[in-house]
Amino acid sequence: MHLSVLLVLGCAAPALAQSQPELQSQPEIIIDAKQPPTVEREMTTGVVKPPPGPGRDAFDAQSIAVDPMQNTVSSGRKPLPARDFYQRVGRPDLVRWSEDRTRQRIWLISGGGLILAAGVLSGAYVMGTGPNTSSPECQNGDFNTYSGCISQAEKAQMTGAVLIGAGLALGGVLIIWGMSTPEMVTSPEETQKMATEYNRGLAEKNGASTSSQLRFQLLPAVAAGYAGLTAKLWF
Repeated sequence: MHLSVLLVLGCAAPALAQSQPELQSQPEIIIDAKQPPTVEREMTTGVVKPPPGPGRDAFDAQSIAVDPMQNTVSSGRKPLPARDFYQRVGRPDLVRWSEDRTRQRIWLISGGGLILAAGVLSGAYVMGTGPNTSSPECQNGDFNTYSGCISQAEKAQMTGAVLIGAGLALGGVLIIWGMSTPEMVTSPEETQKMATEYNRGLAEKNGASTSSQLRFQLLPAVAAGYAGLTAKLWF
């Protein structure tokens, strides 16, 4: 965005064939051969980029983009891990905190996976220990023996199912907990602020202007019975 101010500087030219009211009704023509200078910004932080050239290329390669919805960051169009982000912005305390969070994620996910696998395997093993009710040992013609086989088989099936269900439930909860634990330890607002400050310093390092610039341009202005210059300022 730019703010322009026009200052008309000129003098009236002779108008022998026209009256004063007719002169006032004529539109002024300003010949503007140049367009206002454009300013490019990093889209997610709004930091003004350096002028085109090697400085701009370096800025684009190292600047940090923020996704405020997901509270994630990227650099050079590649995801940037939380630990690397905090290192770039010069926050070693947050680096350590993020590393602790990463270890927590690993323990939760790996522990949940072990519990899930143990529950399924142990449950399947217990189910397999029950007697086969169709085996000769159970089908020997003795009602009590057959009833005992059925009771033991049902007990093994029930115990195995409980072990499998418990493993799936507890292990699944731990895995989901670990996957949903973010490695970013700052809020989206804090992440945005740190990324903006980093990008601003990076832009200045690579040649971006450190202050707003005032631009001045003289343009010829022509109207009926009038000729002069128009001073155009950009803020």
